[in-house]
Amino acid sequence: MRACMLFTAVLLLLFISCNSSPAGLSCIEVVYPATGDVWDYMQGNTHVEWTGAEGTLVRMYLYKDGEYFVDYLGWTANSGCAVRTDYLHPACHGSGFYQIRIEDSNGNYGLGDFFTIMCGGLGDIQITYPSGSPAWTYLGSEAYVTWTNSGGEMVRVDVYRSDGTYLGILIDWTENDGYAEPPYPLDHTLLPGGYYIEVIDDLGRWGIGGDFIIQ
Repeated sequence: MRACMLFTAVLLLLFISCNSSPAGLSCIEVVYPATGDVWDYMQGNTHVEWTGAEGTLVRMYLYKDGEYFVDYLGWTANSGCAVRTDYLHPACHGSGFYQIRIEDSNGNYGLGDFFTIMCGGLGDIQITYPSGSPAWTYLGSEAYVTWTNSGGEMVRVDVYRSDGTYLGILIDWTENDGYAEPPYPLDHTLLPGGYYIEVIDDLGRWGIGGDFIIQ
């Protein structure tokens, strides 16, 4: 009888601490995505489901191989389900195991099961410039991008450092006519060094160019 009462007291303490600790505890359960679920590279309208969060708001992060990778969704209503309408971060493809981490406005958190992000579409777009030896000039006005073999109506151009670090969107969605120019002048954060370009179309096709130099 005493053991039963002690067990009940322990459970009660755990419940209270999980729901009222100012420091926050791992009380949130990520229901979806879970083990075996698959998202696609550049997929839009992905969603996350959860239980156990407190407060009025939650925010979410995408983890890769057990470490923070990119933000997934900023503060949103603690409704148990949230949709990200924007495409997944362009760097979310290739090998790796992904998880969703959720934090609530009371400081509690939860880390979901590992799931997969597959490379959607075909990597068959050919970047013809810049690719290889051509160089752009820091803050210059002569920068442009050309490509072939894309069947979509719109394309987006992203830029990476040569070491694979994703820097962001260089040219937002634009007509797929094989030629596009980034805003003039080039972003001041594109310091002299090595880079490469990725072109993505609205059918999910993509292509990565060779390294080039900004000098």
